[in-house]
Amino acid sequence: MSSRKLPWYVTAGAWLCLALLFLPLLFVAVQSFNGNKLGQSWGGFSTQWYVNLWSNSTMLLGTWNTLVVAVVSTILSTICGTLLAIGFYRTPWPRRIKNAIHSLIELPVVTPDILIAVTLVGAYGVLRQFSSAFEPGLLTMIIGHTSFQISFVTFVVLSRLVAIGPEQMEAARDLYASTFSAWRRVILPQLTTGIVAGALLAFTLSLDDFIISFFVSGPRSQTLPLLIYASLRRGLSPEIHALSTLIVAFTLTGILGAALYNNTLSQTSRAARITRHGLRILGILLLAVVIAIALKGRLSRPVESAEGKQVVTVLMYSEYIDPDMLTEFTQKTGYPIQLELYEAQEEMIGKLQASGAGQYDVIVASDVMIAQMVNLGLIQAMDSGKIPNRINISPRFLGAPYDPNNRYTWPYLWGTTGILYRDSTMNPDSMSWVSLFDPARVKGPFVMLDESRTLLSIGLNTLRLDPNSKKPNDIRNAANVLLTAKSSPRCLGFDGSAIGRDKVLAKVTYASVVFNGEAMAAIGEDSTLQFSIPKEGSSIWVDLMTLSATAPNPAGGYAFINYILDAEAGAKLANYIQYGSPNQASLPFITPEDLDNPVIYPDSSIMARLEFLSDPGSAARLFDEAWTTVKSR
Repeated sequence: MSSRKLPWYVTAGAWLCLALLFLPLLFVAVQSFNGNKLGQSWGGFSTQWYVNLWSNSTMLLGTWNTLVVAVVSTILSTICGTLLAIGFYRTPWPRRIKNAIHSLIELPVVTPDILIAVTLVGAYGVLRQFSSAFEPGLLTMIIGHTSFQISFVTFVVLSRLVAIGPEQMEAARDLYASTFSAWRRVILPQLTTGIVAGALLAFTLSLDDFIISFFVSGPRSQTLPLLIYASLRRGLSPEIHALSTLIVAFTLTGILGAALYNNTLSQTSRAARITRHGLRILGILLLAVVIAIALKGRLSRPVESAEGKQVVTVLMYSEYIDPDMLTEFTQKTGYPIQLELYEAQEEMIGKLQASGAGQYDVIVASDVMIAQMVNLGLIQAMDSGKIPNRINISPRFLGAPYDPNNRYTWPYLWGTTGILYRDSTMNPDSMSWVSLFDPARVKGPFVMLDESRTLLSIGLNTLRLDPNSKKPNDIRNAANVLLTAKSSPRCLGFDGSAIGRDKVLAKVTYASVVFNGEAMAAIGEDSTLQFSIPKEGSSIWVDLMTLSATAPNPAGGYAFINYILDAEAGAKLANYIQYGSPNQASLPFITPEDLDNPVIYPDSSIMARLEFLSDPGSAARLFDEAWTTVKSR
């Protein structure tokens, strides 16, 4: 019978679907070899990100955690799901009871992950009263993943049981086989494909899971999805592209190799035998590489030192410290250190409340969050006598509104918020917020910063009002400024600082409201860009080091804070991140080009129009309502 040629639109549609499937993967693979860290332009072919990945202890530990959780939860869910499927299929339940049980098994499949996560958090909260084993960590993640994977495995195995049917069991019994022998020799061999399929599905679900992991993870148990999410604030690092490329390469190699192996099973030629032998060796090599990466991650897990000094756990943004400083800190103090990452301040608060502040020692948080953290009892007053390097701090960063008596905080880095734009004709000193927010004056597409307190204070600046005003009318007027800007056809909405930076670099937008650190990185890649603190003024922000209210290792926490405030360490931190250092003693060690750069260290005239943001206190509700109005209209 002659084959019929498919219509052109069917073929075109198939190729389009394949392109949509593989082009993003190809883009990630290309970016993993891009020498340009920001990835907005080609910086030459480079394998440095793969080399960096091998030495990135945080990423390797995340890989280890991901594999441990995925493998263990897959084994448990496969065993439980298979037994549940067999029991459900074999037991002669009355129809109504069977339907009810089927619905219960189906419930985790159709229930949103967020509800399962909240249920688990509540359950663990109760169980922690009886055992500390249920503190957030690998165990709670394994239990959480297993709980929702069981249903998926059950349905896959059950569908295979239905396909096999009862006839083969009856035939085996007719041949005098016992029930056990019939299951072992007849049913299970045919059921194997269903069990393997269910296990692979469970493994994949565990690898991909974010929501449940987010709620039940703890220190030293972050998985790759959590690490990737935490890196969004400063943009996805090239190491993540490298890791993603390796995962895709291993997966495709495994799938294609398995398919080729299966196709040659029935062939007896010498070439087929050689092919199968080669594929077996390739499979062993791939497995060995995965195990090597996992073990490397396991060995990078910080443990108590030989001198008995406990691990210091620091909760901060991703890529917010020079990796070499972690090694240096351990060498100088003897304390091993573990970084835990978060992406947004609200996430940090939620993580502390859900898992308990007692799992972290030092928390790096923004100035606008300090009053809330004190009120919630998440941080403790510090003994300044245990931080001798505090004398290095510039007077400007002492007694600030967010902590007038320096009881709870010591500064980490500081920066500003302004406009990154592409216009060589516009002098940064003449730039104004009105020129961006007024639909009649803006010169091109723009995005606003997706941070409520910062952007509303900018709205107040635009109106020449106090950025810390608590007057309801002032706050409403600031919201109206932002609504007017949002109504402009050239406004592309709200984005994080890193994404806004990338949009200007990619020429998607003419301007973006960003932090000066992102502006510095963008100008380093494209010197035609400019950064301005508008003449109406803006905010100066400080990221601060705090001590957890129930820090398990307060001595190590003090040691870390004191180390960061060391003159040379502070300079190394500032040179790496390219934000301003609040450490006056560090200035002689800072790169002269950075010290002379007004984007990082504005001159006195610009500093005069920068203000710290204070806690809004009772006006917090007004700011929240105003922000909700801005985002929802």
